[in-house]
Amino acid sequence: MDSDLEKMLAGQPHNPASPVLSQMSQLAHRLWRDYSLHTETDKVERDAILDKLFPDHKDGIYIQGSVNVDYGNFMHIGKEFFANFNFTVLDRASVTISDNM
Repeated sequence: MDSDLEKMLAGQPHNPASPVLSQMSQLAHRLWRDYSLHTETDKVERDAILDKLFPDHKDGIYIQGSVNVDYGNFMHIGKEFFANFNFTVLDRASVTISDNM
């Protein structure tokens, strides 16, 4: 594991421009940009993007749009989660959202 990634997750000073963190951040930003370009009628496309952006989520996740996260893959989202417009999470550490939120 990248030392800056380990430092970030431990809440220690780190370099967010390190190659690993930069690559992870850029991927997340492309995914949330793509998600935000689709409308709610593009369910298949949006669901596929959410699966990549939030790999640890349960069934029933729905985000109206737009989405803004640092990385996405440090989030754990429970079942039947709904977020309205402009969902923003700074996930430079583990973030857990419970079921039915």
